[in-house]
Amino acid sequence: MKRLFVLGFIMMLVGVLNAQQALVTINKLDEITIISKMNLTMDFSKAKIYNLTEEEFSRYEVDWNKDRKSIVNSCIKGLKPHVKKYFRLGNYPDAPYTMAITVTELGRKEQIKGSVEIVSANGTVLFHMDDVQTNDAITQVPALTTKLAMTKYLSLRMGRKIGKIIRDILKKESK
Repeated sequence: MKRLFVLGFIMMLVGVLNAQQALVTINKLDEITIISKMNLTMDFSKAKIYNLTEEEFSRYEVDWNKDRKSIVNSCIKGLKPHVKKYFRLGNYPDAPYTMAITVTELGRKEQIKGSVEIVSANGTVLFHMDDVQTNDAITQVPALTTKLAMTKYLSLRMGRKIGKIIRDILKKESK
């Protein structure tokens, strides 16, 4: 009965997420041990960053490589308030779970696009979501002087969006 309810919920959620242009294709979040540590990684290797490859952008924005950690930390900052009840997210390379965010586009029209996967230490994919994007209008843009500063801000917004979606799934599954 519980599986039937979860299946129905997932189908409903997929419909909702499709409307938001995000698609959950794998959802086994109930297998995550609550209050576990979870590592977060962000991969920009396949991204178009302000219409440049990552390598080209790193030559344009000289702080790109050394400031990458702060970009990931911005995403963590956006995620944490939404998922802290379920797991501790941060830079934990030895954690039993990893949330891997693959960015495919960044900066065009002040948006960030990508996919999210949560993988266990043994390599099992527990969660996968495609087409996550933050293309909603920015209402209060902070004083951003560089593209790197905008990237940090967009990363924070992406973290918030992913965190809200995962929180809503976990909330419903725990009922």
